[in-house]
Amino acid sequence: MMKADLDRGLQPNEALQVVFSEKDKEKYNIHNRRAIARFIQKYLADHKLPYTVKSFERRETGDFYILVEQPRR
Repeated sequence: MMKADLDRGLQPNEALQVVFSEKDKEKYNIHNRRAIARFIQKYLADHKLPYTVKSFERRETGDFYILVEQPRR
């Protein structure tokens, strides 16, 4: 799902939330918020995608990973 959304591209002021299931975390052997953020950043860099990753945690709902388009300079 994420790949299809990234291929479509994000509009200005649009963000994409990335959700990892427990199965995904086991598959890629990543278990903490920072490691998942680095995993996403590496994916974006490897595919030369112009997005940045913002990650944060909310105690009541868990971890969030948001992709936003880098501003054009």
